Amino acid sequence: MAQIIRSADGGATKTQIMYKSYLSFAQIKEYIQFMLEKGLLAHDALNQRYTLTQKSLEFLEVQDKIADVVSAWDKNSESQLLDPFQPAQPVKATEPVRPRKVFVY
Repeated sequence: MAQIIRSADGGATKTQIMYKSYLSFAQIKEYIQFMLEKGLLAHDALNQRYTLTQKSLEFLEVQDKIADVVSAWDKNSESQLLDPFQPAQPVKATEPVRPRKVFVY
């Protein structure tokens, strides 16, 4: 939905939003209807253009904050990732490992 909102910034037709968002006509039709109902887009019937609302701007702010948090988390966890070219360290089991029963028929 964030990509659709960004595509409609400054006003855009359904086709323009569809191409900028990389969605099919059927997908964009459903998304736009949903977003109109939720107040995330406004429709100018005279010009057949969709524009942003205050709610859509707030949505983008929240989405950007979430993206920043996830990005910061990813940067912190990168140092904890295993190097695929180094031997793996043994994992300590929290419970004793029990051998599985293998049935041969």
